[in-house]
This record gives sequence, C-alpha cells and structure tokens, in this order.
Amino acid sequence: MDLDPPQGHRGGSPLEQGVLTAECHRIFHDTDLRPLLAGLDGNPFQSPLVLSSWFATFSGRGDARECFIVTLREGQGDVIFALPVTRRKVSGITRIELPHSGVIDFTMPLVRMSRVGALPAPEALWALLRESLPAADLVVFRRMGKGGEGFDNPLFALPQVQAGRFVSLRTSPLLPREERHASLSKSFRKKLRHNHRKFLDIPGAGFLVANTPEQAVRILAWMDSKQSERIRSKGLEYGLDCPRVQDFYRRLIEGGLDNGQAMIIGMVVGDDIISATFSIVSKAEAVFLRVASDLDKYAALGPGLLAVDATMDEASKRGVLLFDFGMGDYRYKRELGGRINPLHDLIMPLNLKGFCVAQWLRLRQWASVNPHVRRMSGREPLSQT
Repeated sequence: MDLDPPQGHRGGSPLEQGVLTAECHRIFHDTDLRPLLAGLDGNPFQSPLVLSSWFATFSGRGDARECFIVTLREGQGDVIFALPVTRRKVSGITRIELPHSGVIDFTMPLVRMSRVGALPAPEALWALLRESLPAADLVVFRRMGKGGEGFDNPLFALPQVQAGRFVSLRTSPLLPREERHASLSKSFRKKLRHNHRKFLDIPGAGFLVANTPEQAVRILAWMDSKQSERIRSKGLEYGLDCPRVQDFYRRLIEGGLDNGQAMIIGMVVGDDIISATFSIVSKAEAVFLRVASDLDKYAALGPGLLAVDATMDEASKRGVLLFDFGMGDYRYKRELGGRINPLHDLIMPLNLKGFCVAQWLRLRQWASVNPHVRRMSGREPLSQT
C-alpha cells in the first residue's frame, strides 16, 4: 500500500495529540482501503463494500479527483477513526470534499465502536484532522449524516456546521411486519394490506429477493430503463446509466449479494417486473439506494409502496434495526414510519485564498434553507422535522 502523504501535506509527517496520531493516506486503488477500515463501523454508505466499490469506480481513470483517507491511530495500535475525502480543483480553488458522485446520499466518519470514548471533543478532533488534510484552499463537506446505531458524528457538532437542503428519513427500531403495521395510521394500514392482498391474488404475482447475480442484474437493468424513461420524459438529464455508475452498481452486486450486503427485491407478475428496490445492508443498518416502479398497468395498487414494504420485511428478517429510506422527504416515507434525519454541511476555508469562496458558499447555503428567503423567492420552506 502506498501511504506517502499527498504533495504539499502540511508538516510532511503524522501529527499527534496525546496518544492519538493523525495520518493522511493517499488512496490509489480500492485495495488500499481494506486494511485502514478493518474493525471500523460507519453507516451502510461507509461500509467497506460501498467505499471500495466507489474508490474502484471513481478514483483515477483520468478523473481530476484525488482520493484520501485521514485516520486517527491510538498510539502504535489500531486506527480508531477514519474520514474518507477527495480533492479536486473547481474554478481555480482546490477543495476537499466527501465522496458522493451522485451515488452516495450521505456520509460520515468511521469509528472503532469500542474506542469511541478515546476521541477528543469535536473541536479538538477537527483541529487534529484539519492539520492532516491534504493541501487545499477549502473544505466543502456536503450531506453529512448525524450518526447511526450507537454513534453520533462528532463533525455534526462543530459550530461551523450548517443545516443542509437535504434530509433522509429513517425508522428505528425497525419492527417485524405485524408490529410495524400496527404502528401505522389505521387508514394507511388498511390501504396497504388491501393492496397487498389484491396484488397476490393476481396469477403469478409475488416478491422476488434476488439471490443470483443474473437476477440482480436483470432487476437493475429494468430499474435503469424505468427511471431513465421517467426522468427524461420531464426534460431532465439522467446520469445513472453512464458506464462509471453502472460499474459501481455492478461491483456492489458482485461483492454484496452472496453475503447479504446488497439487497435487491423485485415485485413481479410472471416474468414482468412491476416495481423494484436496491438497498445496502451493513450490520444492523440498511439504506435505500434506488427505487423504481411501473406506474401503468398496476398503478392503482401502489406498487412502489408494496415493494418498499416488502423490502422492510426482508430487512427485518436480516436483523436490521435502523432502516433509512434515503434522501428526499416524500410522503410515503413518513406514512411508513420514517422520521427526519437531518443532513448538514461543513464549509470552511483552509487559507486566505479559500476564505472569500467559503463565505460566499456559506451565504448561499444559508439562503437556500432560510424559510423567509424561500418564501420571498416563491419556494416552500424545507421541512427539518
């Protein structure tokens, strides 16, 4: 593994605070990741499967984006904290960002759960990390998650953090089907169960949990077709069928289907797919990557809702306790028990060159979420509750 510090790394050597040592690792290949992530926990988007697939797909290959992981090591022992970041130049300003590329909804650091108590307070932690970041002008961390099962993201507590424009919705604990349905509103529960029975009365109807790569790839291709058709019909660009993104999803299937980390479910009638979901599972958490439905012949049955409900059933069987519906505040997520999980942004200058850009970005961010500004510009206020 090449662990040379990035060019321009301030100090050129690991930095210490007490028994913690901060190190910056340049990542050239996805195989460089595994030793650094061993024994660490994050949400499903930060699982070794997703991160290695992301780095293998989006790192290098002529991309201007450089990839790093900043770690905190306890003495000469284990890494107890890791923050994957990227570096790229935008309009002459070098930015440190979190890995997203349109396929990761939100991100947060990874930690060794048994040593969370060894981490310093948020501002001291950030001071240690900041001095070990690769040389740049500006930090722009978009869509940071608040935390997961048993761990709060310490960067979320920094005073410079701002509310983001996006949220996800999640339900925790994820209950078994009957208990979960009992917690829903009476009218919604009645509708959901009625449509479920009507669907299963159709000859050849059922829910297919993909357990072979062939099944998974077929469902993914169908999802691409339906989502592309719907988005392009609105005059918008569709980017999920580009070769890199397709490679990312294929890697998730190849590395995660057999071990249960990639969960792909199709709602079918005979050989026809009616709706489908693609989720990632990591330990006791699951998060949606994609959902697609055919809203023609079976639209009256609410196929999307039924597929999501079936996915929650399967996740519960796999021991999932926290189920995240992914980004977007849609009504069906709330109806199925989802609660707001705020996503925040951290925008900070690293030098004088980045100062004015950071102030401008922070002002734009404030204006994009401020309810009074949104009303004056004819937009609805964003929900953060």
